[in-house]
Amino acid sequence: MRARLRELIPGGAHTYAKGDDQFPDLSPGVIARGSGCHVWDVDGNEFIEYGMGLRAVTLGHAYAPVVDAVRDSLALGTNFTRPAAIELECAETFLETVGAEMVKFTKDGSTATSTALKLARAHTGRELVAICADHPFFSYDDWFICTTTMDGGIPKAARSQTLRFRYNDLESLRALFAAHAGRVAAVFLEAARTDEPSPGFLEGIQDLCRQNGTVFVLDEMITGFRWAVPGAQKAYGITADLSTFGKAMEFVPASVNVAAALVMIGLLAWSVWRVPLPGEWIRVRDWLAAGTGVRLTATRVRAMLGVAVVVLYLGSGLFTVHPGEVGIRTRFGRIVDSHLGPGLHARLPWPIEDHVLVGTDHIRRIEVGFRSPAQPAPGTQAQAWAGTGFAARTARADLFWFQKAKVSDESFLLTGDENLIDVAFTAEYQVKDAVAFHYDVADADTVVRSVTMAALRAVLATMTVDAVYTTKRDEVEQRVVRDVQQRLDEYGIGVRMVGVNLLSVHAPEEVHAAFRDVASAQEDKVLIVNRAITFAQESVNLAEGDAAAMIESARAFKDEKILQAQGDALAFTLRENEYRRAPDLTRFRLHLEALEEVLPAAEKIVRPGRADVKDFDLWLRPPLGGKKGQ
Repeated sequence: MRARLRELIPGGAHTYAKGDDQFPDLSPGVIARGSGCHVWDVDGNEFIEYGMGLRAVTLGHAYAPVVDAVRDSLALGTNFTRPAAIELECAETFLETVGAEMVKFTKDGSTATSTALKLARAHTGRELVAICADHPFFSYDDWFICTTTMDGGIPKAARSQTLRFRYNDLESLRALFAAHAGRVAAVFLEAARTDEPSPGFLEGIQDLCRQNGTVFVLDEMITGFRWAVPGAQKAYGITADLSTFGKAMEFVPASVNVAAALVMIGLLAWSVWRVPLPGEWIRVRDWLAAGTGVRLTATRVRAMLGVAVVVLYLGSGLFTVHPGEVGIRTRFGRIVDSHLGPGLHARLPWPIEDHVLVGTDHIRRIEVGFRSPAQPAPGTQAQAWAGTGFAARTARADLFWFQKAKVSDESFLLTGDENLIDVAFTAEYQVKDAVAFHYDVADADTVVRSVTMAALRAVLATMTVDAVYTTKRDEVEQRVVRDVQQRLDEYGIGVRMVGVNLLSVHAPEEVHAAFRDVASAQEDKVLIVNRAITFAQESVNLAEGDAAAMIESARAFKDEKILQAQGDALAFTLRENEYRRAPDLTRFRLHLEALEEVLPAAEKIVRPGRADVKDFDLWLRPPLGGKKGQ
């Protein structure tokens, strides 16, 4: 049946993620039925389905309450010409859970993301889309599939409209915005997959999108209703402009998952204790004894354990330096190798030698003027459990807290025109000298925080409050980065500044509303001035166009009259020449033309006189058909 599927259906499945190329050869070919987490193929083999319908069937296959609800709904009829009442009920429940304004249900996740892109393009009037290159799938439509190896049949124009940036690399997205200024309609990514977002990464994307007028789209097909309720946005404290959800419409708290895991471990241990060793293990022991002549005894087991301990002790000297890290090897505290690159390395076991791993590619972030507390005071805010579902859980990854605590001692600064300003910002830095960073400074975050605050105070002291609010924010960030880097180089702590991001710049709360009104008035002023300039430019252009048209019309009229006069003069000259050549004949012709013009309706009989042309007799008759007396 599997071969027959390949013959009739490209890839062996109508759904891309269910195709043969997505699973190993030994996986079940065709599923016949399922119950709970168990499925049976067409040959009657039973399996436990770990993927559970591409993570959509969270309650299990053929879950009785779901089956009953579907059966009851089918009895009422389906697929009406107009919307059904259940659509409104589902939309209300979904929006109440998610906290959004509107919802559009689609057939699948690809349709949802493509619809979000169309909406972003219609809203911004732009065509380009930026996607996270480290996330495997967004849609089967051209705008995403053109970035994969299955890009056959996709026009080149579609490929040129999709840009890619790296996850946890805010600078790569910033570079895209700089290279394609005013052309990016939307930014697509998932909040997290196997890696947690580095501090400030998601917030930085949100800020970059707002600064560039780009729609921030968060794909929550996986994270929605799993990382938190309703999704990763709540877990990480961010808000996307558009969100796409799919797969699961139900959330199981991690506490329940942990309890279930403990129960499963207990059941496994109890099963091992109750059930004797499998016969296969005993046969392997006997086979080894027969082949080697060595039978396992207690003494031999103890010797093997001793050898294993020695091997493990010596093996403790093996360590791995991952990409983005630098290893430092020491012998009795003295550095013997200060730059170990990525790969497998060996050293003498502790306490003779030791090693330190320092992440050099990781971007570290400090918060100034506010804090995102890892552990808030009890009872001050709600908690949300969120697990990645892929990587090992850590204490820091288990809980996410959303309220940011304000630090007034850091946030209130004085500008050059003696106005108080409330600033919240982040400073990001990387390690450029692993030895200096690890051994020459006890707390790099504190040093960077203090130097950054001092540099920001010095820069703001040279500017007016209006400049900081409006047009000088980029200049402030650049000057602070330059001054901080200079001071840190003097300290020699091995740090390179990546950037300073002013997240919130406003007046103190007591006068914030007044300053906001002033800023709005200034924006309105700029808008009105721009409109007036545009209107003036349009009027001038129209007047210049009308003037040019009138000038060209006059020139054309002038040329027409000149040519007409020249033609009339030439015609008169020709007639004159003809008259001079035969004046009598010309006079006779003129007489006839005059008679025809004066008496057009009368019947005229002309009889030439003497010399045929010098004289003639003219007889007139009334027009034919005329009445007497007329």
